[in-house]
Amino acid sequence: MALTQTEKQRRYRARLKEKKLALSEATRGLPSEPFFKFYNEDGDKCEVDLALDVMGLPPFNFVDDSDGVTHERDPDTFDFSLYPGSIGWAELRVSFLLEAARALAHIINKYKKESVARALTDLEQADLTDPAARKKAMAEIVRLNKIRERLDATIRFPLQAYEIKDM
Repeated sequence: MALTQTEKQRRYRARLKEKKLALSEATRGLPSEPFFKFYNEDGDKCEVDLALDVMGLPPFNFVDDSDGVTHERDPDTFDFSLYPGSIGWAELRVSFLLEAARALAHIINKYKKESVARALTDLEQADLTDPAARKKAMAEIVRLNKIRERLDATIRFPLQAYEIKDM
């Protein structure tokens, strides 16, 4: 069976992603102190700790230059050797936190869209014979449609580059 254009594109993107993962990070090997020392001395560390605390998560504990394999993670689920040392472990955490945020935002978006759709359905099925009720319902329909439009939009979140793999 021939592949659809969508499936070809999906496979192409998967191959590109695999190639990117196989590249080593461009800043590895540059002379610098180990990341865990830099992180623990940096003044912005408290912002990371606060955000994690508010979410009920333990703070990141970079105490040595070990990587994800050392931190009791299953090496069969991910190739941690692509992210060596504490800097690799930090980069990996950022990547997974971003993916978790993207996935959670998607679920929240679906939930809200379904709520809007239900509200619109309820308004369409309501008895609108009274002119005042009809006017109020029309205003609510306009408001709900604007909410739906906003939910269809994507947002940008400014984030400093933390991984350079294409050089």
